[in-house]
Amino acid sequence: MWTVKYDKKSRMDEGIRWEASKRLEFIDFRLYWEGRVNRGDLTDFFGISIPQASNDLSKYQELAPRNLDYDRSGKFYFATQEFKPVFYEPTSDDYLSQLKQISSGLITQNESIIKSVPDTYLIPVLERKLPNDTLKTIIHSLKNKTDLNVFYQSMSRQDPSWRWIAPKSLAYDGFRWHIRSYCFTRKDFRDFAIGRIWEIKAQRPTEAEEKEDNEWNTFITLKIGPNPNLSENQKNTIEMEYGMENGFKEVYVRQSLLSYFLRRYGLDHKCAQDEMAGQHIVLLNAESIPDNYKPIGF
Repeated sequence: MWTVKYDKKSRMDEGIRWEASKRLEFIDFRLYWEGRVNRGDLTDFFGISIPQASNDLSKYQELAPRNLDYDRSGKFYFATQEFKPVFYEPTSDDYLSQLKQISSGLITQNESIIKSVPDTYLIPVLERKLPNDTLKTIIHSLKNKTDLNVFYQSMSRQDPSWRWIAPKSLAYDGFRWHIRSYCFTRKDFRDFAIGRIWEIKAQRPTEAEEKEDNEWNTFITLKIGPNPNLSENQKNTIEMEYGMENGFKEVYVRQSLLSYFLRRYGLDHKCAQDEMAGQHIVLLNAESIPDNYKPIGF
């Protein structure tokens, strides 16, 4: 859940066990994001005693004396103007990912390290349901290297059909889960949406052990930049928002998943830039797209 800044060697040098270091990290988190922490925060979250919480706060004060001060009337510690995290590496992604987990019901507020949760709303996500037994069978197949006989509904056909596949990897395109597999019917590697598997009837020791998935093993380097039709201030904002440097950001995408990435971000290289009025980012190196690239719909 958190990024530990205080490494194992440092903990050993200070005589700090892993459990104690997590509580020191917790103190850092609360001071950085919420500006305050008290003994009750530690006892509630970790289920420790009040004396242990007091010891943890004292240890933190010993190791980072300039980071916090005590408000006697409010009975809490607050971050000083000189505060700098010692045990926790703050990232906005870390904080916001916890907000998303709370808002989507994956964790409760009590399970999150965030104490004061701001009012947050996520647009509804149309979840693609995956039967437990189907996913379990696929995972076992990947682990044991077996082929599966699946009853699969392709969107290029009107009716489902039985076919043997050799699962190789799991992949997520931002909307749905796939199994990258060798298809014995098409005699090539394909992406199979797990939610479109109606039934799995049989397994066998894999017959595709020596076959190499070149598209999966090949990474394409994409250069993403702000749309040149934007104003200079707008371009600067997009560069800052996406963490671009020198006007672009490099992204590495497996060739087999390239279509999903381009489609998700509206970066189809065949689109002319002057036709992308609402597109804030564009693909700067369309020449990197392989000649055999074929767009895939969702």
